[in-house]
Amino acid sequence: MRLRLPVAVLAAALPLIIFAILMIMMVSQQQQQSVEAVLRQATAASLRAVDERVAVTRSALEMLATSRALENLDQPLFADRMARALRQRLDWVALDLRNREGEVLAFAHGDDPSARPLAGEAIRAQLDAVFRFGESRVSGLLATPEPPQEPTIAVSIPVFGDAGVAYALTAHVRAWALNRALRDQGYPMGWIVALLDENQRFLARTLSEGPTDPVLGTLPDPSVFEGLRRGNPFFFSQSRLGDRVYTAAAVSAATGWTVILGAPATVVERVTHRTTLAVLVGGAAALLLTLAISWSLARSHARREAAERRVVALEASSVAERRSAAILESTTDSVIELDPDWRITFMNERARNLIADGRDLTDRVLWEVFPQAVGSEFEEQYRRAMTEKTPVEFEAYYGPLRCWYAVRAFPSPAGLAVYFQDVTEKRRLAEHLTQYQALLDRVMETLPVGVGVIGADGRVLNLNPAARRIWGGIREVGIERYGEYRGWWHGTGEPVAPQDWAAARAVRHGETSLNEIIDIESFDGVRKTIRHSAVPLQYGGTISGAVTVMEDITQQLAAEQRLKDAVDRATDILESIGDAFYAIDQHWRFTYVNRHALELFGMTRDEMVGRDFFEVFPQIRGSEIHARYSQAMADGQMANFESVSPVLRRWVSFSIYPQQGGGLSVYFRDISTQKEAEALLKDSEQRFRTLADSIPQLAWMARPDGAIFWYNRRWYEYTGSTFEEMRGWGWRSVHHPDHIERVVARFQYSLETGEPWEDTFPMRGRNGEWRRFLSRALPVRDERGNIILWFGTNTDVTEQFEVEEALRRAKEEAEQAAQSKSKFLASASHDLRQPMQSLFLFAGALHGHVQGEKGRAALTHLERGLDMLKSLLDSLLDVSRLDAGVVRPTIESFPIDALLDHIAAGYAPVARSKGLEWRMSGCLHVVRSDRVLLGRMIRNLIENAIRYTEAGSVEVACHVAGDRLRVEVGDTGIGIPEDQLSRIFEEFHQIGNQERDRTQGLGLGLAIVQRISRLLDHPVSVRSVPGRGSTFTIEVPLGEAPPPPDRGQDAEAPGASSGERFAVVVDDDPIVLLGLQTILKDWGYTVLIAGSGDQAMEKLRAGNRTPDIIIADYRLREGEVGTDVILAIRGLFGTEIPAIVVTGETGPECQRDAARHGFGLMYKPVTPRQLSSAMDRYLTVDG
Repeated sequence: MRLRLPVAVLAAALPLIIFAILMIMMVSQQQQQSVEAVLRQATAASLRAVDERVAVTRSALEMLATSRALENLDQPLFADRMARALRQRLDWVALDLRNREGEVLAFAHGDDPSARPLAGEAIRAQLDAVFRFGESRVSGLLATPEPPQEPTIAVSIPVFGDAGVAYALTAHVRAWALNRALRDQGYPMGWIVALLDENQRFLARTLSEGPTDPVLGTLPDPSVFEGLRRGNPFFFSQSRLGDRVYTAAAVSAATGWTVILGAPATVVERVTHRTTLAVLVGGAAALLLTLAISWSLARSHARREAAERRVVALEASSVAERRSAAILESTTDSVIELDPDWRITFMNERARNLIADGRDLTDRVLWEVFPQAVGSEFEEQYRRAMTEKTPVEFEAYYGPLRCWYAVRAFPSPAGLAVYFQDVTEKRRLAEHLTQYQALLDRVMETLPVGVGVIGADGRVLNLNPAARRIWGGIREVGIERYGEYRGWWHGTGEPVAPQDWAAARAVRHGETSLNEIIDIESFDGVRKTIRHSAVPLQYGGTISGAVTVMEDITQQLAAEQRLKDAVDRATDILESIGDAFYAIDQHWRFTYVNRHALELFGMTRDEMVGRDFFEVFPQIRGSEIHARYSQAMADGQMANFESVSPVLRRWVSFSIYPQQGGGLSVYFRDISTQKEAEALLKDSEQRFRTLADSIPQLAWMARPDGAIFWYNRRWYEYTGSTFEEMRGWGWRSVHHPDHIERVVARFQYSLETGEPWEDTFPMRGRNGEWRRFLSRALPVRDERGNIILWFGTNTDVTEQFEVEEALRRAKEEAEQAAQSKSKFLASASHDLRQPMQSLFLFAGALHGHVQGEKGRAALTHLERGLDMLKSLLDSLLDVSRLDAGVVRPTIESFPIDALLDHIAAGYAPVARSKGLEWRMSGCLHVVRSDRVLLGRMIRNLIENAIRYTEAGSVEVACHVAGDRLRVEVGDTGIGIPEDQLSRIFEEFHQIGNQERDRTQGLGLGLAIVQRISRLLDHPVSVRSVPGRGSTFTIEVPLGEAPPPPDRGQDAEAPGASSGERFAVVVDDDPIVLLGLQTILKDWGYTVLIAGSGDQAMEKLRAGNRTPDIIIADYRLREGEVGTDVILAIRGLFGTEIPAIVVTGETGPECQRDAARHGFGLMYKPVTPRQLSSAMDRYLTVDG
């Protein structure tokens, strides 16, 4: 029993001892990681400080390189500029300018004007890289630090000329400046920092006691080399003083220099020693305690076994609690422990500082201390962990402390252990990172320049749209295949080798290349010139890729040259600008004053430059100008203000810009005249408002976004509103709801496009009445064309609107009346012509049946009466149709000789029968007109010529005049008195026919000619000499010759070999049909009559004889037309049978249909003579 008990106790205590040891080791490791994080941040800060110092030097050199003295290589002038720069840069020792051959073109030394430039061999490799790649370069240590010589580094930048890099400008900078940059970081006591160049030699170190530290330029301890070679971020090394240090290192991507930072090794080792000691002491104590308890228990009697076991348990529990408390106190998390009643049983120091302002809340109930947590996610998660006995992990926001916490809660038999950290800053950074990533993606898409991302293997990972446009696409190629990208160095024309592309150099060697000018050939074969840059991307000291930026400058090279010239003339510009300008440094000394400022002050440059501001202008001290200058220097913000200058005693406008490193640039100008003009403008504006209030229109003004900010008095009088009700877009409340959506949409469109706005709509007056207003608004622009406001008026057009509505209704009624009239005239034309056609046919048929002189005389009188009736009907219907506007001309180009030949065939025999000579000449031209209406004009003129000429001749002649053909109809008749020339185109007006002798016509011929002339735009003129005759002229536009018709093979003339011809007649009027049959039989024709197309086809199939001619009415029954019937008959026999369409309609549809198929067209009523002549003509032509 006594032996088993100690063994059991030892076995029970051993796991606790092991657990304590492990926890102490974990805490030790975490503390070491915290130390390493501090070292890493301090190393990165040191590296940034060094890089910023080098970047400032580069920027200053680039500003110096823009000097105009370099344009013509004015060496003395540029050397003077360099000397001035050295005086401003105390850490610069010397400056030199060299060409490609290494020859020094200009040199300046800050301390010793007689000093000589550094030998070119010392920085030859650096200068070669500058000229080759057009990039800045930084050297290592150039001089051995032997007193009194001070070590320096060289910073060289390219100076570009017309053909690339023309010069290299180098600044020799004191290495001690880098030492100051390191010292300014404020390291803890005992820490040491050093800067190594690319050859791992000391450039600067915090242990240096002066600029000529003998350690500079030497190598560090070998332990440093070994640590850097292995690439470990942290390692132990030995300083030159023999101290063992824990070292962190970081390499600059810009310079290749290495920053090494060492903390005393005891900082880290102390943690390890403390852990080892704690393990040894704790373990020994636990072991001794266990053995003592075991021995005591073995010697005790049985009645004290239970009590001793409780004592051992209590002691073990106490030790465990103390160790746990020590572990929890040393953790990086804040920790609280809760019992099942939510009472705080433990709280480490981090928790006290984080949530209790350093107070110890032990033995307090959680929900009483933090009542705002009740009902929050904290309570929900804690209760779930306590109830379900499961760990929970969450992030939540606690309002009273304005913090986000990351919480882990672990249930235990004793309650709940809660570990938490303040993650407010972490969440803010994560949100910012997400926003920045989205912004970066958007910027990549919208950048006007091309941007590409290159992987570590040189493969093109991404090109933004601008880059794709530059290259004409993308090639998924690696670094070894950059030869697919064709390029030549701009200026030299030498091809760019695959390994010389900036992206290739960036991923291979970590080089940064800026603004390389290259001529390329894109993948779509277009030659371009681009500006190309590449920057390597590094992660953990390893190159992970590169970013390349390109810009198509093909069209911008000339502009860039002009820009360079403008930069070179910066000083001249300051001298010539309209504003006065001066610059003061951080010590209030004048550093520059331009000519205009000197003129305003009446001083010379020597009287101002270099002197104290308040010595020159003591009256400025304590003024508003002094306060503004001081504020700008303090907060680094530019400012614009106006004030009365105590020096000039006039109004002056100031623009002040803080300078980098302190000081101000001040632009100012005298605005006294402007102030006077503003006063006049204010007075003018008041007069404008007075004028606007007096006009009868409603007037208003709006801002560029459409918000109205002013109404005239007339607006308020009409609407009965106030400005507060109408402000901005309040005017919509007085607009009619049926119109407001359209009004707003149109106004918004004008606001977006800048086009003037005009609309008409009803507006409600103060009495509730709606009246119509015409609203117009025009944009008012400044001298740059930007819209600064809109000025609009609303004019009451209610009465005008009502008149327009009445006119519109009247127009609709007139159009409806004209349509009815057109239908009436069409019906009248057809219905009157049909019975007259029967009269003509039957009268013609009577010739073979009337015997005796008396009967034939009566028949002759009947035919004359019918002719006059036909003429009267034709004229009256033509005049009515022309006046009604129902005649629609069909304009086409056609040879006028065909039309005139057709007319001559009808009228030449009539003229000759009257004993008149008929002549026609010069009419072999193509005109553009309506052949039917033009023919009617010429026929009416010829009829008048024949009617009023008793002897002599009638002549039709054509003459070209410009782009028109003049068709003249002349006669040798009675002529027209001059006082009658203006009346001859009136209806029913006839010269010398007071008795209205119908044998001389109706007096409508010239009236019809005038109406057709207006319709066709064919001017008609007349020349006449009483007793000698008249000449009427029609001016017809010339046309283009139409292509010759393809008539195919001429068909054999139907019935040509037969003595008796066969005619087919189709008409839906039985009387007309019977009349045509009778007269055609009298003329010796065999006639087939039909009332429809189907009937004609049926009879023709039964008779099986090809017709010699077809005569068909146009408008048949049931929608059938005569042209379709003719085509069907032609198709039945497969030949082009001559055909004539006879119709009572005079509309354009019938004319176009007949002309399209080459059919003859005659208008009812047709006289037998006209029909016979037409049939003979068509049978002769086709036969």
